[in-house]
Amino acid sequence: MSAVRTQLARGGTFFTNRAPQIPFRYVDEGQGGTLYFRDPTTANQPPRWSKAERESIPYVGTYSVRTCVGVYFAIDDRRCFLAHINAYRRVGWVGIPGRHVTAKQGEWFTGKVVRMLRHEAAWHDWRPDVARSRILESLIMVCPEPGWEDEEQTGVSPQKEKGVVSEKLTSCYVMEGIKQFLQVEGSLERKDGFVVGHGNGYKELLSFDPNRWRVDNFIHHPELQKYKPIYEPVALGYNWMLELPGYLEAD
Repeated sequence: MSAVRTQLARGGTFFTNRAPQIPFRYVDEGQGGTLYFRDPTTANQPPRWSKAERESIPYVGTYSVRTCVGVYFAIDDRRCFLAHINAYRRVGWVGIPGRHVTAKQGEWFTGKVVRMLRHEAAWHDWRPDVARSRILESLIMVCPEPGWEDEEQTGVSPQKEKGVVSEKLTSCYVMEGIKQFLQVEGSLERKDGFVVGHGNGYKELLSFDPNRWRVDNFIHHPELQKYKPIYEPVALGYNWMLELPGYLEAD
């Protein structure tokens, strides 16, 4: 097999002998929305929302989730919802993602997720009750560091010591918002991301290594070596970067 030049990350390349990589539509941190898939039997149909070559790729996913939440569910044969949600507080001029929050602050994140999902569904004309069976069989929610292990591992709750009421990270409240909107039960998988084949049953959950830095994640992540990320356009938006409003910081 001839050498294949592989783009592993933005600006990172190397040469290796390997089988062709599987392209998948990748959403970056803070991105999310309804993705459309092109029906190969209707070649003359114009694409929706993204280029035709992207819509012909059945694989979608995200990675380097860390303290964010990655979520996927099928809506119908031609559409899915995919997002990499970062809910965070801002400390000074730096946004600190994935920190513990009070119950009141957490409820704001839950409500924000519900409102955004309602808007997304209305904009793209789909309803979770109509798509319920597809959602139930396809729903994936991942977060490798939800924060639950703090007290389990040390016997001491750092949140209680600091006088914070909540025992949860923002990711837990994001998950609650997704569940409330979809009216389903579910739990977070402690994984760093996933690649899913829309409509073909394929699913791979990506393991998490806390020593692997985000910049190097794709290069050094063994499970990702067989994939080639196709970045969704920025037009999809970075609307899933959810920052806690300043007036709630003091709660």
